[in-house]
Amino acid sequence: MEIQNHLNHIQEELIHLKKENEYLKEQIRKYRYDFLTGLKQRHDFEYEVRHFFKIFPDGFWLYFIDINNLHTINREQGYDKGDEVIRQVANDLEHLFPNSICYRIGGDEFYMICFDQIIEKIKIDNATVIGMHTSAFNSAEDIMSKLDKKMIEKKKKLKRRKTDKKLKKDIR
Repeated sequence: MEIQNHLNHIQEELIHLKKENEYLKEQIRKYRYDFLTGLKQRHDFEYEVRHFFKIFPDGFWLYFIDINNLHTINREQGYDKGDEVIRQVANDLEHLFPNSICYRIGGDEFYMICFDQIIEKIKIDNATVIGMHTSAFNSAEDIMSKLDKKMIEKKKKLKRRKTDKKLKKDIR
């Protein structure tokens, strides 16, 4: 009888540990993966891009993707529509480039790492994409800084073009 009680206690403890293990796995998943897109998040990106920089001396392609006008979409069409655009961009990245690793690093920003694809220009609906090969840079920080600057320049050009089109339309 005492052995049976002990076995029952062990079995109950195992059930409890399995539930706790599942809970912890779910917490890790929530920490590592974006709840909206299922993509890895900034923490993993920052670690992995630095790691890949060290182990791939010939380099790889790094892309910075920024959703166009997300603030306006959220304000004018609602956050559900904004979330839909975010999910669509993430889905496009994963399906168009299945051999790449995609990350959502901020509200409307993504990074994508490609090892075996040579893609100089990428077009994603509702987004601006800037890509560079890492072989020309000394560190992950250098290329990310350059991509950020290029994205700012490109976004400014897009806004100027949009403003110019609006002015031409208003003149007519």
